[in-house]
Amino acid sequence: MRMSGIFALGRTGMLVNGWRSDRRREARRHTAWAAAVGALGLMLAAVAQQAGSSLGLLAAPALSAAGTMGSIPVFWSLPPRYMSGTALAAGVALINSCANLAGYFAPRFLGGMKESTGSYGLGLFAIAGVDSSAWSSSSCSSGRSRRRSPQPRRTPGRPTRRCPEVTHAGRLLKQQGHLTAVYRKWDPKY
Repeated sequence: MRMSGIFALGRTGMLVNGWRSDRRREARRHTAWAAAVGALGLMLAAVAQQAGSSLGLLAAPALSAAGTMGSIPVFWSLPPRYMSGTALAAGVALINSCANLAGYFAPRFLGGMKESTGSYGLGLFAIAGVDSSAWSSSSCSSGRSRRRSPQPRRTPGRPTRRCPEVTHAGRLLKQQGHLTAVYRKWDPKY
């Protein structure tokens, strides 16, 4: 039950950080600061474990999950801004490969640190260091993308009108080409 609550906060971090990043049209700093919050949570978890604080052992991983998981969806919006075509495919493949290797080796590393030192503290600090490097690389990058993020299309002085006749069934009929006249009546660009 405790772990599901921690990951529920991680889900909340994903939704809030992604929403805020989309709203402000900025991803690099949102990725960096979410990774920094994740690193802080891991460091606090290591300190709480060494201090023997059960409340800290509950709150710190929740903070870490909210930060680390909050950086993931925003991070994935960055590669298409800097690469395209084959380079984008290779970049995404490289990122996925590194993430898969981290998913395999991180638990083994933490277990090895626990066996050798008798505590998870040093391993948590090491993983927080990796999270901190994600923060520093995101916040220190140039921020110049190969293209600007697309601006929403707006027609000045004219609100977007929706056809009241079109319901879910209407959308399905439109996809099949049956409601073209209804759409033309409401949207002259159609």
